[in-house]
Amino acid sequence: MNRCHLWLIGLLAVMLQATAVLAQQNLPIIDAHSQFDQNVPNEQIIAVIERAGVSRVLLSARMGESVESRALGLARVRPDLISVLVASKWDRYQRADQFVPSFVQRAENPAFAGMAEMLVTHAPHDHPQLKFAGLQIPLDAPQIKAGIRVARQHDWPLILHLEFVDMGDDAAQQYLAALEKLLRENRDLPVGLIHMGQLNPPKAAALLATYENLFLLTSQADNITAMGTRRMFERGMKAQTGWINMFGGRALRPEWKELMIRYPDRFVLAFDNVFPNSWSEQYTRRVAAWRDALSDLPPEVAHKIAHGNAEQLWKLPPARN
Repeated sequence: MNRCHLWLIGLLAVMLQATAVLAQQNLPIIDAHSQFDQNVPNEQIIAVIERAGVSRVLLSARMGESVESRALGLARVRPDLISVLVASKWDRYQRADQFVPSFVQRAENPAFAGMAEMLVTHAPHDHPQLKFAGLQIPLDAPQIKAGIRVARQHDWPLILHLEFVDMGDDAAQQYLAALEKLLRENRDLPVGLIHMGQLNPPKAAALLATYENLFLLTSQADNITAMGTRRMFERGMKAQTGWINMFGGRALRPEWKELMIRYPDRFVLAFDNVFPNSWSEQYTRRVAAWRDALSDLPPEVAHKIAHGNAEQLWKLPPARN
């Protein structure tokens, strides 16, 4: 084989690699959990989603039934783009006697595609967009039991909000034991931890190896959140400090990349827009960062995390770019 042939083979290999990377960078994206409130107009939500190139968003309301009605209206207008998750995190959430009947009744609406996160632990917040004293409820509380019943009835996954760093070491040990009990007792129910549960790679690996019904949502686990947290504390605001960062520079950290390859069915891409400033160019940057990071994974893994796992869990139509 002469040099010309070798050169052509090398050029072809480079071109094929570049084509594969480009295809992965353009892979369909489903945002499996985001939120909005009364301060974000409908047209802004649609414009930001389309500008970011996201195929579908599973959307829930932060504040009240009027906002949830807007979300359902958005899904009627853009069923190709919006699916709605029935929300639980309103003021009466902490009053189980008030919350449970309302939640169960609202979940009967066939327009919902699933359930939004259920709060279990949440750090105190003190900044202009949220004043919140914090929350810790048991994993066997009536609210969570109702969530499990609703998830089973409708064949939905259950999403839990647990902050294993921000709750402190003693509470973390107790909640970890309670989570494992819940996973053992509900092995046929998919259970997701939003924000990766603030788990580090060894703890995530141990749980994923033991419980096949556990999956992890990637929201708030990137460079943009890490930078935002630093700026927030520079301004004297109080909120979570325990967010993990799955990125090292522009790439996924090797330990997270290895876990995603080992457990491709157990990671679900989500961004969890919460505040109005999330529905901005910040969303476009976050989506682009994840699309770039996923391009470094094997194509079949990237597609599962970017959209395939969400399609399976929430029975969604195939995502398209």
